[in-house]
Amino acid sequence: FKNNRNFQCLEIISCVEIVDHGLGPVCFRLLATALAEFDSLVEFAVRQCDISDNVARELIQALTGHSDLAKISLRDVRIGRNGCTQLATLLQKSRSKLAVLDLNGTEIDDEGAGIFADGLTGNSTLKELNLKNNHSNCETAWQAIFTGLNRPSCRLEKLDLNHNSI
Repeated sequence: FKNNRNFQCLEIISCVEIVDHGLGPVCFRLLATALAEFDSLVEFAVRQCDISDNVARELIQALTGHSDLAKISLRDVRIGRNGCTQLATLLQKSRSKLAVLDLNGTEIDDEGAGIFADGLTGNSTLKELNLKNNHSNCETAWQAIFTGLNRPSCRLEKLDLNHNSI
């Protein structure tokens, strides 16, 4: 993509937001490929889009090279095991500046919550975390998340857990 004139403008984009759009998995995969070609994003949002766990994983994986990324919103997007694994990897990056993570309504289940919790243990930049409206009701998964947040290096200032079965 970098050598393609149509995609050269991607190098200066700092924010991508896609809301309630009928884009299919092929378009989101192309977006993930394009995102991996540059590193200037500060904010990324995909909201109310019907994508699979594997597509979510590809998008999150493409964001790992964006060292100035401060905010990710994946509101009302299904994130399963693969997406949670990639989120955990992104949270543990030493160069991360991620301060806000909005996972409202992402349908994270018990397994995904446990995997996501692993990422929280290695993160010291997150200040806001929205886990509202998720499907995990396993005490062990929530315990792991709270353990990840209850560390001296944790800088979390705002945590939203409304509408969960804790």
